[in-house]
Amino acid sequence: MLILFVLLLVLEYAIGTRRVSKLLEYIKIPADFCLAWMSIVFTPSFVLLPLATPVGRAEAFKIAAVFIIGYFVMMIGLVYLVSGLQKLSNVRRRPYDEDTDSSSVIELHERGNATGAGGNKKYDESSSSEGEGSAGPAAFRRPELENSDRLRSNSPLLSQVGTNPDFPPWFQPPQPTAYVTRPNNPGLAIPERCLGGELSRMSNQMQQVQETRGKPPRVKETAAFVVAKFDWIVYGLLCVAGIPLYFAIDYSMLLHLSIVVLTFYSTAYLPKKYKAILHPIPVCGGLSILFIYLFAAMHSESVQDALKTFKTGRNYLTLFGNPDYEDLLPGAGDVLSSLLDVSIVALALPMYNYRTDLKRHLFMLVVPTIVAGVLCFFIYPPLCYAIGISSERSLAFIARSATLALALPITSAVGGSSSLISVVAILSGIFGVLFGQPFLGRRGLRVREDDYVTRGVTLGVCSSAVASASLLTTDPRAAAMSSLSFFLYGIVMILLAAIPPIVTAVRSWVDLGPME
Repeated sequence: MLILFVLLLVLEYAIGTRRVSKLLEYIKIPADFCLAWMSIVFTPSFVLLPLATPVGRAEAFKIAAVFIIGYFVMMIGLVYLVSGLQKLSNVRRRPYDEDTDSSSVIELHERGNATGAGGNKKYDESSSSEGEGSAGPAAFRRPELENSDRLRSNSPLLSQVGTNPDFPPWFQPPQPTAYVTRPNNPGLAIPERCLGGELSRMSNQMQQVQETRGKPPRVKETAAFVVAKFDWIVYGLLCVAGIPLYFAIDYSMLLHLSIVVLTFYSTAYLPKKYKAILHPIPVCGGLSILFIYLFAAMHSESVQDALKTFKTGRNYLTLFGNPDYEDLLPGAGDVLSSLLDVSIVALALPMYNYRTDLKRHLFMLVVPTIVAGVLCFFIYPPLCYAIGISSERSLAFIARSATLALALPITSAVGGSSSLISVVAILSGIFGVLFGQPFLGRRGLRVREDDYVTRGVTLGVCSSAVASASLLTTDPRAAAMSSLSFFLYGIVMILLAAIPPIVTAVRSWVDLGPME
């Protein structure tokens, strides 16, 4: 993620912002897909829970207590630390009405240059006037204020009117309208009547024509159904194809992958009142375990044996040129874990879109992440061990707030429990989405809605990539802050875990010797 972010910044300096924006048009296709379905790639950690070492009841309650109390203590500390740093630095936050997306700004300047020829006024982000005679940046972005001829040629509705025999003769596109030159902006000409209203009128007329002609043909109904349920159809067919492969040759990847995806899709149909407490990741994990158990029982094998084929370790890193994995076939968990790394890298795009804010608030990003990383690395192991948690699980709490892609190597470097950190790292993200964001609101710490710096840094450090994925749909600017925060937090952890004397000292606090 950081490499892609830095690469985009270097390309912007080398070839210019416009060319980088053209390149991003191609990168955004797979990146937006991964970001949109980022939550599903975290489900393997819950699906593999039956393979984890059993935990005693008393130790489980202690782990839960440390998890919950530690989360809120860290969140409170980060909120006050980030807020204090903002007051000391006195850096102004950009309001939400200021568009920092590079593609929008580029398009605005290009159109401004086109209309500003011959001494006409050019507009930028800060030059917009109110009133009837004003034409600010919003006017450039509204398609109904563009040239009606261009809209007529680009609109599928208007382009089909003249050639479609189903339309009556009186149903014709509007003629070019008269243009009025604004006195405050001679370079901008807009239609006297809004073409958007014309399109709305024509749409209503077309609907009336279709109603008079009866229902659409069966072919159109089928096409609409296929488009609406395309994902269900594809993975349903994948499940049907995977069942005979599972029972005939014991290859479960297609069946398990379709089970995970279909159960994740089904969580969208949960009642709205339950979605506030039932996150899709654990619900999908639980349902997937149930269906995998049912198919394993029909195949006369235990659920543990079936889950061992769910994730074999044959991911994209070990797929080629690794003799240790030649006898293993990739499982559904390996496919999803590979997509997890891609999704984390895709978070570089919102970071690049809001690079100006990241640069402005870099000090508020770096200091809290370093402080939180150092404190978690040195406080959690002795604290957990002192209250009765085992040594390996105490070490696993070091990376409790890191994203899963970084938490696993950190835990492995210090000799912690990988099964525990796989669940704790995901639960930290889910906990932040369900309870962390409301706790930052009016009933908790009362962080302002427009304080994207405090919200982004706090949720990024405490809840990592799961919270960042949630913020993408509600607050993209805070999501950019969150993405860089959890990545810097993980880098601090990796650097500390890579120093043998520090690892040896921390392991000695939980009665373990040096790493072999």
